[in-house]
Amino acid sequence: MTDIVDVPDIPVLPTPPSTNDPQNFSPRADGFLGILPEWSDGLDGVAESAKTNATAANERAVAAAASAATASTKANEAAASAELAKNAPTTYGTTAQALNIGAGAKSLTVETGRAFMSGQAVVLAAAANPINQRMYGIVTAYNAATGALSVTVSAFTGSGSVIGWTVTLGNAPAQGGLAVLNVAANANAAAGVYHVITAAGVTLTMPAAPEVGDEIGFCNASSGEATVNWSGKTVKGTAPSPQAMIVPRYGAAVVKFNGSTWA
Repeated sequence: MTDIVDVPDIPVLPTPPSTNDPQNFSPRADGFLGILPEWSDGLDGVAESAKTNATAANERAVAAAASAATASTKANEAAASAELAKNAPTTYGTTAQALNIGAGAKSLTVETGRAFMSGQAVVLAAAANPINQRMYGIVTAYNAATGALSVTVSAFTGSGSVIGWTVTLGNAPAQGGLAVLNVAANANAAAGVYHVITAAGVTLTMPAAPEVGDEIGFCNASSGEATVNWSGKTVKGTAPSPQAMIVPRYGAAVVKFNGSTWA
């Protein structure tokens, strides 16, 4: 690309000779005529630099136009990709229905055009309390035209009839009655769940008011230490010291609340 150049200075012409001033005519004529060659060269330099700078400006304008065209093309491509992503089938659904927490067949209606398929493991989480009110099951049917979704629940936490749920893909319930849940950030432990801690430094807080028979599992599958906070409850009749117990890498346990202590 052509470089932009500096415009040279043109010498200032002296006062030209005049017949009205015959006394200074000759010296002024000599001075005026003597500087004309330098003035002419300076004028040529200005013209040449103007031509060079005009070429440089045109090249930059062409390049800017090309960049603008490329940016416009990329913007259109990004918009098309966003539209495609927005309209693409997804394995995420919501419903405002009331569902009873418990095992067995559940029928609900989510958005149409989703990508749920029979055999997928899903998690139904209450919108208002997704940690402590969850159901884990397998999709048995989904109608993409109507949004009708059928799930057979085999594990759950919480109780009662709850309005408003989200449905996402999740791990199928593990053997032994505990559902598997990956935990990558500080979280409250939920009964009926085996919590797989996947990030170092995470704190898993046990329920402050567990019910008799609540069973909770955890393991530290991260690259460092994790913490379990027992929320003031004893473990096998002994108060942990400190209450926030360090769980080393690969440390694991499954505990059940018997009404007075975790055992």
